[in-house]
Amino acid sequence: MPRPRVDVVVLTMNDRPAEEAAAQATLLAQTGVDVRVVVVGNGCKPQVVPAGALTVCLPETIGIPGGHNAGAAALRDAGDPADWLYFVDNDATFPRPDVLARLVAEAERHPEAAWVQPRLTGPDDSTTPRRWVPRLRASNPGRGRSPQ
Repeated sequence: MPRPRVDVVVLTMNDRPAEEAAAQATLLAQTGVDVRVVVVGNGCKPQVVPAGALTVCLPETIGIPGGHNAGAAALRDAGDPADWLYFVDNDATFPRPDVLARLVAEAERHPEAAWVQPRLTGPDDSTTPRRWVPRLRASNPGRGRSPQ
């Protein structure tokens, strides 16, 4: 059985080179999936790019959604898009090498879901800063949200 393929868009402004290199190392260390990466420079030329990754240089900052869309389009245009698409910040590290495989498995268990995402934590892996809770009026970042 072939491994799941995951296309990954990394958005950067070249503002955290050390953190970005560490984050990309944990991305490339993911097991159980085949990963293809595009690094999108949002208003810049990406400076930290893993071997074999695609790059997109946006001449001006167009925001997070615009940068994500540019990266997704570059992956699509490169041909043979993966079944899964994942967006990651340039300083986000994966605490375990099976995070992407677990996300794919969760998505496959819930085909009615529009998306799945990990619970984000701070560097100590136990706290979730409020700014990382992606839902309005959410008081418990560990609680998922059911569709309405």
